[in-house]
Amino acid sequence: MFVKQGASSSQTMDTDLFEFIRSLGFGALLGSGTLGLLYALFAARFSDAVSFRDVLLLGAFIGAGLHRAVDTYVISGILYPISSFVSYYSRLVQVLALRELHFISYRHANNLLRKLTDAYFLDDSNLKAKLLFPKRTQSLPPPADKK
Repeated sequence: MFVKQGASSSQTMDTDLFEFIRSLGFGALLGSGTLGLLYALFAARFSDAVSFRDVLLLGAFIGAGLHRAVDTYVISGILYPISSFVSYYSRLVQVLALRELHFISYRHANNLLRKLTDAYFLDDSNLKAKLLFPKRTQSLPPPADKK
């Protein structure tokens, strides 16, 4: 979730609420579609007491719950460590490239490399969030007038 720097807590809450509703809706759609397809393919196996509407509702509930679980636990458990690893090594390459191109001094580059390494391996979560995952801004500054 990317939020503008200086965004208020109500804007953050609106974004979280939107993502939560999106996740529930998408999971419900997948679940009801899956169970609806199974019902259509194997209609003879279902008893007459179960209607197509009931199967779609059950699929929506199961799909929404499973999608929230995948969003919450699986993605954060698998993708965060991978993105942290890739982000660390991409930052190392960026700092080394800046050093080799003489945009920053060797002393400054070594200081940055030490901070990155400390944040990554010592698991200082505040420093890691600041160095490896910097805040992203939503808009670029306006271009300068050419006259």
